[in-house]
Amino acid sequence: MTEQKKSGSAWPEPSSFFTRYTDDNLEKARLLKQKKVDPADVRLEFPPELLEPPPPIEGSYVVFDQHWQTEDRLPTLEERNVTQLYPTGKIDRVFELKKLLRSLMSQFLILLDILVREPDKFAPRITDISNILINIHHILNEYRPHQARETLRLMLETQLKKKVQATEELKKRRDEVRSKLKMLKDEVKLTSLSEELEADDDVAMEEASLTITNTATAQSISQISAKMLELVDSLE
Repeated sequence: MTEQKKSGSAWPEPSSFFTRYTDDNLEKARLLKQKKVDPADVRLEFPPELLEPPPPIEGSYVVFDQHWQTEDRLPTLEERNVTQLYPTGKIDRVFELKKLLRSLMSQFLILLDILVREPDKFAPRITDISNILINIHHILNEYRPHQARETLRLMLETQLKKKVQATEELKKRRDEVRSKLKMLKDEVKLTSLSEELEADDDVAMEEASLTITNTATAQSISQISAKMLELVDSLE
């Protein structure tokens, strides 16, 4: 059961060399590289150079039987050992794609005819069809930089539109808040004015009452004085 799981695994198990990269071994390798210790005093079961990372790969490399370029560029058909079916230089890609599609349809019909008449001779037509498809795919891949630029431009325009909408919404909310604050200020002013008027009315009423009281007091004093004078006159 274990062997069956291992054979059916999509990825192999990691190699055992990763156990070398311990903190202690890395520190020993660093000291040896800086020549701070004597190599005879350092015990390692493998050369310390194995702990150094490999130099960067230049050119091309192979991963899962696929060739990849370290430089991010589109390899030419000549570099891929494929016959180029359209002219080099500046071309009308739409026109060339239509030509290749018509050729593809023609080769497919020829392949069907060969499969009916001479089935053993189908291999060259398969090669031709594969070559046409690779050329079509190569022309489409030449559009990738343009597609990337247009996608980036569209993404930036979308972000800008969202930011403008958010800014307009913030301005709208700001104006609403300002309007409400102004209304509150006006209400506060009206309340303060009415309170001042009420206070003035109270002061005026108090002054009037004081005036009336003073007048009444003066009249009473005058009456008392007149009676006292009359009393004095009667005593004489």
